[in-house]
Amino acid sequence: MSSHCFAIHLSRPLSRSIDSNSSLYVYIMNRLYLFFTRVIRRLARTLGVGAFMMFAERAYQRALLSHNAEYDQQRFIRSAALPGKAFTQRNLAALITIDYHRLEKGLALAAPRPRFGVDVLTRMDRDINAYVARFGRNSLVDTAIASLNAYKKFHVQDNHQLPVEFPNKLVEEYPDTDSKTKAGGTKHICTPEVMLSEDDAKQLFQTRHSIRQFVHRPVAVETIRLAVACALHTPSVCNRQTWELYYVDDREVIDDVLSFQNGNRGFGHSAAGVFLVTVDLERFVSVEERNQGWIDGGMFAMSLIWALHSLGVASCALNWSTNRHRDRKFRDAMQLPESLSIIMMIAVGYPPAELVVAYSKKRAVDDVLHVNCLPTHKGASTE
Repeated sequence: MSSHCFAIHLSRPLSRSIDSNSSLYVYIMNRLYLFFTRVIRRLARTLGVGAFMMFAERAYQRALLSHNAEYDQQRFIRSAALPGKAFTQRNLAALITIDYHRLEKGLALAAPRPRFGVDVLTRMDRDINAYVARFGRNSLVDTAIASLNAYKKFHVQDNHQLPVEFPNKLVEEYPDTDSKTKAGGTKHICTPEVMLSEDDAKQLFQTRHSIRQFVHRPVAVETIRLAVACALHTPSVCNRQTWELYYVDDREVIDDVLSFQNGNRGFGHSAAGVFLVTVDLERFVSVEERNQGWIDGGMFAMSLIWALHSLGVASCALNWSTNRHRDRKFRDAMQLPESLSIIMMIAVGYPPAELVVAYSKKRAVDDVLHVNCLPTHKGASTE
């Protein structure tokens, strides 16, 4: 904010009196404006012009932060499955997913505790019945029932008595539709089969770059679907998989989408497609999860970038660090639901055989990694 702009705002004339057409609100705001104008001018005289302008800039930035934070806060309140509101289908699905995943996590321990999760069983009985009554049976219900069956199987095989809260009637009413396709519970894995070799890991991670040169060659939808299928293995809070992903490969639509993002100048026009990565706030259930969308969405976006790279598709991550006004303008133009938080965009395409990429040395491992050296630990560095 420039000093000239600040001066203009301070010198704007406001009426000091109430006429017959003025409201009480306008009068109060005028009086407050005059009061704060006097305070600001006194601060300017006391601090000096330079110090005052620094103070004013900090105050302005804090006001902007509050203004934009309030925008995010209200969207979260209106969308999340917070107590006291009528739950949407995705709200209720989130609550069910949290609970069936609690059963899965308990069963995945080295020594599961018999009769664990009694309160979870009660909630699942209530919420699944409510969900089916309103929205019918679908894959979510199948996964929840499969987790309940796995819970029951653990108790039966090890001769543990099932809790009286176990919803036998629910499980019997909605049996597995396909016993060959396991929807939920646990599965056995062999460690050597799921681990990359050191060379493979280095090959994957050290050869990826942000690419800003693309050849004129479309990326097949089948390749896009394969990359997304790989990225879906990204961990998420309680396995709620809150992501909603949009992909466009129509030139006119690509250009329209990228016109709202200012980090693609000089190369966006050559991208074969663009992803819009979002998360659905309706899949979060508490105030404590207000920032979880950025975490889940960021992890998913990176997984997608790795998946694309493994398939030979180049990409460039495009941030969506913007203010509420641009965010709202983009939402209106693309008709995005209010419940979706925009994480980022990703430009994709095939690179030429040889090209130049941006390069700067990465931070040293020891600059990033602190082993047994938490800030409150006695061995913590004071630098």
